[in-house]
Amino acid sequence: VLGSCKVYLLAAKHQGLGLLKIGPKRLYIAKGADEGLVEINPLCVLDFYVVEGHQRGGLGVTLFRRMLSSEGVAPAKLAYDRPSPKLIGFLRKHFSLARYTP
Repeated sequence: VLGSCKVYLLAAKHQGLGLLKIGPKRLYIAKGADEGLVEINPLCVLDFYVVEGHQRGGLGVTLFRRMLSSEGVAPAKLAYDRPSPKLIGFLRKHFSLARYTP
């Protein structure tokens, strides 16, 4: 259902350390040069954050892998809403995803 999102939280000792929000998102993709745009509603990573000071310690990849396992999806099958350079680097490092088409 469009509009239904899930939030995965990572916490330790009553402190939030990371957040990963996913949900369907209406996107338009070019099917071909002559076919115009096609509407799709893929599962999308909408927000992903690990608290400064806890980044680069493996928490983000732990949170992301937990979401992938729970959702039964591969990282290459997800859409990414306006990925930051940090997210693109994260996906390249941990999941060998390097191509991004806005």
